[in-house]
Amino acid sequence: MKGNDIETPDEFARALNALRRASDKSYRRLADECGLGFNTIAGYCSGRHLPQLAVRAEFAALLTALGVPPGGPQKVWLDALRELPLRAGRSAAPVWNPYRGLEAFQPGDAEVFFGRSALTAQLLDRLGACHERGMPLAVVGPSGSGKSSLLRAGLLPLVGPSTLLTPGAAPMRQWAAHVAQAAADAVVLVDQFEEVFTLCADESERTAFLDVLLECPGPVVFGMRADFYGRALRYPRLAAVLEQGQVPVGPMTEAQLREVIVEPARLAGLVLEDGLVDVLLADAGREPGALPLLSYTLKAITELAAQESRKTAVGVRHYRAAGGVRGAVGQTAEAAFRSLPSHQQAVCRRLFLRLVHTDDGTADIRRRVTSDELLDTPSTGYADDVAEVLDVFVTHRLLTAGDQTVEFVHEALLMAWPRLTGWLADNREGRRVHGRLRTAARQWRAERYPAEGLYQGRILATALEWAAEPGSDEVVNALERAFLTASSEATTAREAAARRRVRHRHQLIGLLAALVLIAAAAGVYARQVGDSAHREARTALSRQIAEKADRLRDKDPGLAAQLALAAYAVSSTPEARASLLDSSARPVARRLRAGTGAGAVMATAPSLTAVATSTGRVRVWRTRDGGAPSAVRSELTLVDVPQALALSANGALLAAGGRTGGVSLWRVADGARLPLPGAADRHGPGLALSADGRLLAAGGDDGTVRLWRTSSASAPVVLTGPRAVVRSVAFSPDGHTLARRRRRHGAPVGRVHPGPPAPAARSHRRHEPRLRPRDLPRRAHPGRGYGRRAHRTDLGHL
Repeated sequence: MKGNDIETPDEFARALNALRRASDKSYRRLADECGLGFNTIAGYCSGRHLPQLAVRAEFAALLTALGVPPGGPQKVWLDALRELPLRAGRSAAPVWNPYRGLEAFQPGDAEVFFGRSALTAQLLDRLGACHERGMPLAVVGPSGSGKSSLLRAGLLPLVGPSTLLTPGAAPMRQWAAHVAQAAADAVVLVDQFEEVFTLCADESERTAFLDVLLECPGPVVFGMRADFYGRALRYPRLAAVLEQGQVPVGPMTEAQLREVIVEPARLAGLVLEDGLVDVLLADAGREPGALPLLSYTLKAITELAAQESRKTAVGVRHYRAAGGVRGAVGQTAEAAFRSLPSHQQAVCRRLFLRLVHTDDGTADIRRRVTSDELLDTPSTGYADDVAEVLDVFVTHRLLTAGDQTVEFVHEALLMAWPRLTGWLADNREGRRVHGRLRTAARQWRAERYPAEGLYQGRILATALEWAAEPGSDEVVNALERAFLTASSEATTAREAAARRRVRHRHQLIGLLAALVLIAAAAGVYARQVGDSAHREARTALSRQIAEKADRLRDKDPGLAAQLALAAYAVSSTPEARASLLDSSARPVARRLRAGTGAGAVMATAPSLTAVATSTGRVRVWRTRDGGAPSAVRSELTLVDVPQALALSANGALLAAGGRTGGVSLWRVADGARLPLPGAADRHGPGLALSADGRLLAAGGDDGTVRLWRTSSASAPVVLTGPRAVVRSVAFSPDGHTLARRRRRHGAPVGRVHPGPPAPAARSHRRHEPRLRPRDLPRRAHPGRGYGRRAHRTDLGHL
């Protein structure tokens, strides 16, 4: 069929579709070549509508793409296009329908926008007040409350210069495209503000958009669905706006709804029959979000009345035929769906599910989808089916198609069409997975396919599990499938690389283990060699030390014993063991540390040794045969430098004499100082205690000897003699004889009676006959030289 054979719109559609099939070009390719929408071309080829004369140039480009040469052949098609409306009897002007259906009222529809005059005035006042405070105005209401129509047809015509935008998936791009071109004082209207949270997947872009919105110098107003209030409160600055600059959009009253129904009909010259308004109000009042449903019902019944006759009367019968407020939208959608072939009905299901955004915590909302996403498939036939399905629903005004986007006319369709509601309820979790996959794939493409943007781990496993379910493969487009494939391949590559790393690590560990074993064996061998050499060296050294100890044993037994012990400590050789046993069999002198101070005096008893230094400190050790000395007393102190010490034979008493401080007597057991009358002025080096400890004798520098009984505090007995310093005194073992030695003479010896001494006159000095060497029997060995002569004196009368 050629262009000059076309007489009806159906023949026009069949001829155009034949050209398309002969060209073997898809709707999408034709749209790219001629500039028309792919769904518009599908409508031309299906006969649902004819090209308008306003797009004559684009239609000519379509003919060129279909192989119709310019000139005469195309002129035949254009002439047929001009004559078809005349032949179809469409020259009469159609009845004006003032109702918008599911579409939002636009600024050009202000004359037929009714029911919101009071709220519009309130918005105008609040917008000025918010602008003065430097903050935007928020208009919040539930879906179907008429926010978009209120802002577009109610507010915008009253504010002067303005710009209108919806955020979409790239809100910053929309802001730059609309606000940058607007006047400085233009009112910025952001409709469907919730798309910032649903369609924009980039948090940084979302935050940037909120910043420019809140910091815009001009007046700003945005409309948002109430069920996204919680999402908005997560941003503190936006929460402050909602708290201080918010206008809620509530349901209309009955009077306002009546105005919405009656006033547009009055302007259009329509007659609403009796009872229709009451039925509409009764049904609309029972439906949540009833405004879009009511508007669609009014539009549908007006079109039914216009088809029935040229009269303008609209009645209840038209309302019943359209399905009422509850069923008008669903009835129209179901009729459009049933008009499709069976294979296109499956395409319709996948298409509608892709037009819905499903998320946790919020109701399903419509989603604006790009044409590229819908037609992203390697199958040309599938893309053509999508174009034809879109054209059917766009023709029924259920979908709206822009230059590059497709979306529902209104979200009321989500609840008004039962078939779509069932689709949405089926496998809701799978649709959430698909929604996340769709967002991730688009972001991956927008960022030029980075490897770090791919799925991995549990989220990839969930997506692959969902994609393997029956029917899931049909709803995944080429981009999403490529994203999953790239994610799987990247995961496989990572796992292979991980296995290689593990294998290399095991190989390296094995090599290191072998090297460690070799090094350990070499170390053990080197240690054994070193230990052997060290052991031989220690053995030789031990033998040398033992030999040295054997040579010194007779000269210095103590040093020999120390060397024998050192030799045994170096190595327990037979020589060291024998030397140590020899040293242990001999007595060894022990060294006692007397403490600080120069010089020392010492006294001994069978089991005690006392030592005093120039500091006046006296220390006493207990010395036992074969045992180490142990300190008995270390806190005994004289007031001056000691000259003599004396211990009783039983070790019970200790006497000490100083140069200026006299004589002191202590009980060794408890360190108690015993009283010695007249001992404070006794100076001299001579000091002695009897064997039983009952008598204490102290020589003085005046030649006298004082004798005390240690068991009492009585005055001493004074023994006189030549005036010379008494160097030393000594008792016989039985304690009855006392000997003294002076500086130049011998040591007279006197008899000492153990009984109490007789009282002395005055200074307790007993004037015995002066004992001189020539008066005493010479029983002692004669002294030689200075102070070496000794005498025996019998003191038996004491």
